Parts: sequence; C-alpha cells; structure tokens
Amino acid sequence: MSTERGRSPNQLFEIGLAQLPISGILADEHFVDEHVGEPGGEHIDLTNFGIDWMGPVPAAEDVEVIHIPPLPCPLEPNQLLELTQRVDISVDDGNYGKYLYEEVVNFVKT
Repeated sequence: MSTERGRSPNQLFEIGLAQLPISGILADEHFVDEHVGEPGGEHIDLTNFGIDWMGPVPAAEDVEVIHIPPLPCPLEPNQLLELTQRVDISVDDGNYGKYLYEEVVNFVKT
C-alpha cells in the first residue's frame, strides 16, 4: 500500500492525533463543529455516521455455529499450578509476548 511519504496507515493516524490533540472529544466532532454554519456545511449525526441506510441488506441465513471440543491440558494439575506461579502473563515482556511464550515452551519441555 502506498501512502503519504511512504508512511503506514498507523503512522499517519498517530501523526494526525499528534497534530490535532483534543482531549475528551473526537477529531471528527471537532471537524464537524468547525464547519457547521459555513456555506455548504452541514451537521452530521456522528452516532449514525458511515451507515448506508439505502445499502444492501444482508441475507437472513441461519448462523452456523462451530462447536470446538475442550482440549485436554498436557500438564498435571501441580505442573499447571507451578507454571501459573512462574509465568505472569499480565507482564509486558517488551517483545509482544515472545519471551513469555518461550518461557512456557521451555517449562513444558522439561
């Protein structure tokens, strides 16, 4: 995907937030409120913004439900307890959970 100056969409979003720091309100609300009353300006109901009321309606079909059987834990109850005490999954390991995953794999291998 080609974007402005080779930046990713996430980078552009972050730059936009930095350039329009408005605490407590959405940037869209700020934009709409600024332009209300201008020639050609209109007030937009942001709660329904982006809904195409004249668009196609999804077909009413039965929803398929997939039942996944419970998987047996390969660890004994005392091993599982030790693992939960050794590895705190709520901690940010600074590597998107990679180090936590490796720690669990090493524990299970031993």
